[in-house]
Amino acid sequence: MNSFRHFPLRIVLQSLFISTFAILVGIIIYLSSYEYSKSIAIFSKKLMAGSATSVMLHLQSEINPAQILINISQSLMENHMVHPDEMIDYTYYVAKNLHHYTSKVKTRVAGWGDTQGNSIETLLEADGTFSTVILKPYAKPPIGIKLYRDHNGKIIKRENIKQNFDPRIQPWYIAAQNYKQGQPAIWTEIFLSYPYKNSTIATAFPVYNAQNILQGVFEIELKFLGLSNFLLSTEITPNSEALVLNNKNELIGFAGMTKEFANKSVDAKIESLITSGKGFVVDSLKLYDKNPNEYFRFISNGNTYLAYFKPIPNIGYSGVKVGFIAPENDFTGDLKRANAYIIIASLVIIIFGALIIKLVSGRISRSLNLLVKDTQRIKDFHLDNNHIKSYISEIVFLNNSMESMKSSLRAFKKFVPTNLVRQLIRKGEGVGISGDSKNITICFTDIVNFTSISEKMEPKELLNQLGEYFEELTNIISKEQGTIDKYIGDSIMAFWGAPITDKKHCFHACEAALKFKASLEKLNANWEKQKKPQLITAIGIHTGNAIVGNIGSSTRLNYTVMGDNINFTSRLVSQSKIYGAKIIVSEDVVNSVNKQFIFHFIDKVEVHGKAGIYPIYELVSKA
Repeated sequence: MNSFRHFPLRIVLQSLFISTFAILVGIIIYLSSYEYSKSIAIFSKKLMAGSATSVMLHLQSEINPAQILINISQSLMENHMVHPDEMIDYTYYVAKNLHHYTSKVKTRVAGWGDTQGNSIETLLEADGTFSTVILKPYAKPPIGIKLYRDHNGKIIKRENIKQNFDPRIQPWYIAAQNYKQGQPAIWTEIFLSYPYKNSTIATAFPVYNAQNILQGVFEIELKFLGLSNFLLSTEITPNSEALVLNNKNELIGFAGMTKEFANKSVDAKIESLITSGKGFVVDSLKLYDKNPNEYFRFISNGNTYLAYFKPIPNIGYSGVKVGFIAPENDFTGDLKRANAYIIIASLVIIIFGALIIKLVSGRISRSLNLLVKDTQRIKDFHLDNNHIKSYISEIVFLNNSMESMKSSLRAFKKFVPTNLVRQLIRKGEGVGISGDSKNITICFTDIVNFTSISEKMEPKELLNQLGEYFEELTNIISKEQGTIDKYIGDSIMAFWGAPITDKKHCFHACEAALKFKASLEKLNANWEKQKKPQLITAIGIHTGNAIVGNIGSSTRLNYTVMGDNINFTSRLVSQSKIYGAKIIVSEDVVNSVNKQFIFHFIDKVEVHGKAGIYPIYELVSKA
């Protein structure tokens, strides 16, 4: 037998065409994707770097005025041209000359704190106007005054307030008081401005009197809420995210950040991002904190993203960084669409080509496929005629040869049990003398008074009626999975449990016997109408071990059963004639299927050729 794998001709031809074309298309897509991907990587990095530069320039545009004003203020105060008792008007002057975003929250802009814990601060109110707060918490009694201004800066209202605020513990005061007079103003790290909880960086300097004694610290604050609004307008791609980090790589701002978000702890911010479906931002921060590369690619939740982080220079020691995260698909979408078009066009070509190949190969292989299917049916011993039309002479010749073989097999199976032939064909083995001991059920039938009946009938009429009789019983045996061993004159010898193993062989034999009885009653009624003799049949059934196999010589074999149990079964038929019971069974049969059938005890008898007395029963019906 050929051990090589083999495939249908039609499949081979189609596979060769499709695989060849698919390889070519794959090479084209790979080369185009590889080159385009490199270009996309360079382009995306430049775009992110450009956006980072834009943010830096914007932030610088906010820082520069603050830097200029802080430098001017430092110069004026070091030269004693502005005095601490002028801070109510001076902080307002500084505040109104800085650019502000309308953030709808109260924010400190400029302030003064002295060494006694007193402070003066100008606030930007939620409605865009300014107010000035004067606090002397350690006076007796404490003083707290708030001056409200209109849009022109005129004081329009005055009210007393209570506020627990000491400038000396603020980050800008602590950082500046250690600087000597004449040194440039300092920039703080990012902090939450008290009591308004705004993410803030501040620039500040110490103020000394003529005796070089520290009087206090002057400061200007910048809010990241304004920067987050600018980030909202800095869109790299439709799905990108812009971020601001502090010197610890912690998230302090992002596009569209609200004050409520800014007030949260780092862990709360992270949780809020995850809840809002921005877990990829959290993943990018973790990766950047672990390995602070400027530009990197990462995967989050099955999607690929690109990240770019850049420190913002010239803000003292604040360590502020800006970051951008965008789905790679935003950049490679055009590439994927182009590849999709290539794939679609290729599929169309492949499908069109496959149809042509199918038509061509189909004409060649259709007849071969029919022949293959026919051989499979022969393997299962289905021998119906199947004439194949073809213009190929070799196929016609092969079909004719197969039809001749099937004709021979149809004749052969009339002499040999069909199941046996089917097994031999499926196994593909040769046949020789062999046998095994099996537990089977044997059945003998015998027509009562057949000799006297045959003497009164013409041979042709006898054969016709006998043929009708055998046809009915044979069909029942076949349907009940039995095997006919041989026809012995007017008798049938059959068995169950071989060649195909049947665990219910005794049940099927009894079922067949009852069907014999029912069918013969109908046949006899019909024959009586035709004025033909009735064929009363005696049936004997026994179950037990027997030798089953191929018996004979090297030139002639017979598949049959042998043994003492066969002889015993044949003797049961004669007992039927004595007791007038139509179906006689042995006690072994009763013990095997007494729950499925009803039996009637007849007698204990001696059986010719066997020692002892054996109970016999009549099979009456199903239980």
